[in-house]
Amino acid sequence: MDSKNIKWIKTKEKGLRYYEHPTRPYGDGRGKNKRMDRCYSIVFRIKGDKKIYSYGMGWWSEGIPGCNKRVTETEFESYCLSEMNFYKANIVSGNGPKSPKEKRKMEEENRQAVKEAEEREKRENLTFADIWKEYHGEKPEDKSTKKKGQAPNEENIIYKRKLKKYIREDQLYRLWIAPVIGKMRIKEIVKLNLKALLKKMEDAGKSPRTIQYSFAVIRQVYNYAKENKQFSGELPTYKFKLPKVDNERRNFLTPEKAHMLLQALKAKSQDTYGIALLSFQCGLRFGEIAHLKWSDVDYDRGLLLILDAKAGTRNAFITEQVSEMLKSREQGKPSDLIFPAKTGGVMPRISPTFYRVVKELGLNEGIDDRRQKLVFHSARHSFGSLLAEQGQDLYTIQKLIGHKTVTMTQRYSHLTENKLKNAVESLGKAFEQKDNIVDFPGAIKQGE
Repeated sequence: MDSKNIKWIKTKEKGLRYYEHPTRPYGDGRGKNKRMDRCYSIVFRIKGDKKIYSYGMGWWSEGIPGCNKRVTETEFESYCLSEMNFYKANIVSGNGPKSPKEKRKMEEENRQAVKEAEEREKRENLTFADIWKEYHGEKPEDKSTKKKGQAPNEENIIYKRKLKKYIREDQLYRLWIAPVIGKMRIKEIVKLNLKALLKKMEDAGKSPRTIQYSFAVIRQVYNYAKENKQFSGELPTYKFKLPKVDNERRNFLTPEKAHMLLQALKAKSQDTYGIALLSFQCGLRFGEIAHLKWSDVDYDRGLLLILDAKAGTRNAFITEQVSEMLKSREQGKPSDLIFPAKTGGVMPRISPTFYRVVKELGLNEGIDDRRQKLVFHSARHSFGSLLAEQGQDLYTIQKLIGHKTVTMTQRYSHLTENKLKNAVESLGKAFEQKDNIVDFPGAIKQGE
């Protein structure tokens, strides 16, 4: 409604006025007594103050704020007068809201303060179990499209990994974490509680890897709580000492056994043979081989360009056998993968053919310790071990195998030390042979 055309009507109460809506009826009136909706306003002055205060109080049909029932005309006017007296008193005293706008602002601030206090109280009382439910969420939904007989695609693989992670973490939480700290308020959990959990798992004979995984889950839950402002302060897992995990692969093949394995693989699958050969003779990880493209091969310099490896881009040197193997394959476009998956994308893992051949050859027969079992990564480990046995220094091995730091290459140090030890022992034996004693120029002989 245009403010210029508003026709204000005074009520019998001083300072209270209204104008009627041109079309919208409201109230219980009928016929001649029909009431139109009214928009009220209060206008007043303060004694000794020339300023005129004028505030709109809203439509009668909108009712009184905070009152859910339909109000009469008299009730709404009483509300308006009460508000006018309220603002007058506040203006005179200088305290409280002096207008509807200030009142709305203060009410909103109060509501916000109450809400924050409730949220703060809720945060203060959050248990580890409460945060876990949010963090862990629902079981991953299978959105894969795999059909019977179809090779697993990337979507299948991602789903299976998520599901495996979900099940494993859920198991660790239910069996170990929840019974110790699940019902505790997250802010009250301290290192002493984690030590109790550690002792419980160690007493039950759980492996260091399982214990570390459990504490990694706890740390992830705390990080989630911190990101969502449900927890503040230092994590109880910070600088918490855990048993060291020894997952180091100790089994590696001699050149004779490696040759036997490669020949058996060659008879079964050219792809699996080629991949294994690259790992045995170039020290490549499976992921590095799976991402190799024809543009990464430099036959002239005998190099493979390994892009985006763990330790950064590097060159790998190819042997004559590797060169022949690559040249025997169907050469694709420079952007094509050398060893694509059956679906055409990146191969997700080594073919089961590798493990079938290992089993047929009995290379894992009688071995119970998983660290001693021959796996595909053992081919790369054999590469590093044979280099060490040949007397190559750790820095050279580090660069060839693509370790980020020499610390990771230390596992081969005992092999290089054996080589050095043998060299010194050979020198000692040479001194023991009297026939090999040489007269040095200027040496003083017996009897002189």
